[in-house]
Parts: sequence; C-alpha cells; structure tokens
Amino acid sequence: MPTAPVGCRRDLNWIYFGLCGLKEAWGIIVESLASFGLVFGACLLLALLIIEVRARKTDGKGRLVLRASLGLGAWGLVGLSLAFVVRPHPDNCSARRILFGCLCGLCFSCLSALAGSLAWKSHYGRPPRDGACLAVALGLFSVECIIKASWLLTSTVRARPLERESGQSPCLIAKADFTGASAYVMGLLLLGLVLAGLGLRCPGKRDRRLAAYLLSSACASAVVWTACFGAYLGGERRPRLGARPDAWDDPPLASLLLAQGWVFLCLCLAPWVIEGAWGRRRREGEREVGPNEVYTVNKAFCTEVGDENPINATLDDVSLNLESKSIDSEQKSLENYIRRQDPLYRTHFL
Repeated sequence: MPTAPVGCRRDLNWIYFGLCGLKEAWGIIVESLASFGLVFGACLLLALLIIEVRARKTDGKGRLVLRASLGLGAWGLVGLSLAFVVRPHPDNCSARRILFGCLCGLCFSCLSALAGSLAWKSHYGRPPRDGACLAVALGLFSVECIIKASWLLTSTVRARPLERESGQSPCLIAKADFTGASAYVMGLLLLGLVLAGLGLRCPGKRDRRLAAYLLSSACASAVVWTACFGAYLGGERRPRLGARPDAWDDPPLASLLLAQGWVFLCLCLAPWVIEGAWGRRRREGEREVGPNEVYTVNKAFCTEVGDENPINATLDDVSLNLESKSIDSEQKSLENYIRRQDPLYRTHFL
C-alpha cells in the first residue's frame, strides 16, 4: 500500500492521489480547470438551447442537434480529463480508452458535418437538408465507435500482451498503439479543417462568421493535438526513481482532453450563443419598426401612399402591366374593377 502524499488523507485510496497530492500539482490544476469548465459548459449549452428554441427562425433543427451534440461532447471531454488524473486501474482503463475516442469522434464528426453544410452552401448556393447533415455526422461517429470497440476487444483478449509486461490488463497499452487508434479522429479533424476553409466562400456574412468559428476551432484543435501527442510520444521513458513507469502518460492526455474541451467551449459554443442572442435582438428591433412605416410609391402619380388605401397601392402594378404587349384575362378584369371603383384613376387615365 503506497503512502499518501502531502495534501491527501492517509485512508484515501491510492488511485485518487493525483487529485489531492501537492507533489504532482498538475492534477490539482486539471481538476480546478475541469470543474470550472463543467459549470461553464453546462451554462453555455443551456443558453444555446434556450436561444435557438425561442428564436423559431433557426438554421434548422438538424443543425441545432449538431451544435448541441458538439457542446455535449465538449462538456464530456472536460469531465473525462478528471479520469486521467485518477491513477490507471483495470476498472477504469477500459472506460478511459473507449470514451477518449468516442467523445473526440462525436465532436469532430459534428464539426465536420457543420463545416460540410457551409461548404455545400458556398458551392450550390443553398444549404443541404437537415437529415443529410445528421446522417453524415452519425455515420462518421459510428465508424469511430466501431474502431474503438474492436480495438479494445482485440487488445485485451488477444493471447500476447501489448508490451513486455505480463498480464492482459487494459491499462497495458503501447503508446504507438494508442496513437494509431486515434488516427481516425485525426482524420476527422483534418476533414473539418478543410471543409471549414471552404465554408469561408459563402456569400452571406453570417455564414462566413459561422465558418470562421469552425475554422478557428479546427486550427486550435490541430495545435492542441500536435503538442499533446508530441509530449505523449516523446515523454520520459525512464522516470525518476520511485515513480511509476507510465508516470508521464496521463498528464499529456489529460491536458489534451481539457484543452480540447475548452477550445470547443470558447471558440464554438460561446460564439454561437452570442450570435443567437444578437440575432434575436435584431429581429426584435425589426419587429418594433412595424409595417406602417413602409410606403408604396405609385409611379403613375409620383406620390407616396400609405396602407390606408389598398386600391391606390394596386394601381402601380396595373399601370406597369398596361405597358406590356400581352395582357391576360385576369389583368383585364382587375383593370376594369379598378376603373369602376377608383375615381382618381378615371381622372388621370380616362
């Protein structure tokens, strides 16, 4: 039984020493940032749902589901970082490995689907159907789940151990094996990065802003993955005396999950909430203007008429149609009706 480090109780289970030990301060830092991120992410996700539901005029229910799923995945990444502060144990290693890939795959699948819809709109001039976006995201996410499940079963059930240590514990995983299993997630990240760049060609300013949010998130994610996996693969293979052989495996992965979650919270969810709140205020301002301040100009009289005389408002269309060469029967009947009802028309045209 290992002795409790400074800052932990003596009767505390040894797998939780990273959460309170002052000797390894990185666990306390990750714990603090993750706790704040869980609260902040829950508030952002709730605000996003409330704003989008009340707006009634959103980009579509499918895109709302994708945004909520990405926010839920980011919230899960922040929470999962706490599991990598806890010491690896056969009871939690399997969950850590499969949730690491599935949550990252969920976030990058939704990001790729959202970026793909903007790229489609920039090329064809119209957004794709919501069902198609959801199907693409679900398909990409399902592939990652299948890869992680098969990798977990293969690595824990096969006859030979993954490394030189004996036993079939799910915690005994080679670094190159873990990195290779994350290659599909890295491919989704690259796909989202390319599609978000194509989405910047959209004609609308709002669509370009949404594409910029996704592109900035993808670029920041690429930097985070490069730095954390570089530290994970290049970590000290011979740690100091008395330390665990895998003592440097958990900090880079915990930092990756925490940084990735905060990237999505700050560069995707927060801008979406601000964009939705700003759009709602703009629509309320347009609603306060009202229809009475809109005037129709009658080119026949060059005067402005309000909405109180609908017959005069219709004369503009009738006078323009009379100049055309072919007038159908419906236009003739409308002209005769206005000629009988409006004395002002008879004054100027008869």
